[in-house]
Amino acid sequence: EKLTDEEVDEMMREADVGGTGQIKYEAFINMVMSDGGGGGGGAQAAASPAAPVAPPPVPAPKPAPKPAPKPKPKPTPKARPATKSVAVSVSLSLSSSDSVEAKYLALLKLQKSDGSWHATEALADIVNDNVGGKKNLEALLTASPIPNLTATWCTAIAIAWLMAKCPTRADELLLVMNKAKKAIAKALAGSEGGLGTVPAMDSEALLKAASNFMTAVC
Repeated sequence: EKLTDEEVDEMMREADVGGTGQIKYEAFINMVMSDGGGGGGGAQAAASPAAPVAPPPVPAPKPAPKPAPKPKPKPTPKARPATKSVAVSVSLSLSSSDSVEAKYLALLKLQKSDGSWHATEALADIVNDNVGGKKNLEALLTASPIPNLTATWCTAIAIAWLMAKCPTRADELLLVMNKAKKAIAKALAGSEGGLGTVPAMDSEALLKAASNFMTAVC
C-alpha cells in the first residue's frame, strides 16, 4: 500500500532527529521498517513467527537380523541287525541222497589228529550207502584183510573213497593224504601207537584192497 504525502512528511520529520534538516540514515530506515510508516508512533512491527523447524528424520528401522540357519540333523545311522551266529555243522549221519560235497566235508571232520580214521558208523555210512547204520559198519569191518587193525583199514578206506569221489581235489587233499598214509605205514611197521599187531601186508596192498572194496560197494 503506497504512503500518502502527509505520511512521507511525518516520516521525514521523525527521521530529522536533531531538527537540523538532515535525515539520519539509520533513523530513516527504522522509520520505513516501522508499522504504518509513521502514524503508529514508531512501533516496531511484530516479529514474524519463526518458520517451524522440521523434526529430525526418523531413521528407518534396521531390518531384523536373519535367524541363523538351523543345522540339518544328521541322519541317524540305521542299526545293523544283530548277526546271528550260525553254527555250521556237518551232519555225520548221511544217506545216499546226500551230495558228495557234504560227505567230503563230513569225512574230513572224522579224521583224527594222527591222520587216521577210526571205525565208526558215520564213516561206514559215508563210504557204503547201500544199507546204512550198523550193517554198513559190519560190512566194512568184515571186508578188512587186517581184522586186528580196524583203524588202519578204515584209514585206507577213507583214502580210497577220497581218490574215487574227489579226483579234482587232489591238490588240496595232498596234506590229508600224506598224513593218512604215514599213519598206515606206522601201523603196518609195528610201531607203537595202539593200532595193533603187525600183519603180513604192506601199505600198497592195503590201499589196493580198500580200492576194491569201494568199487564193490559204490
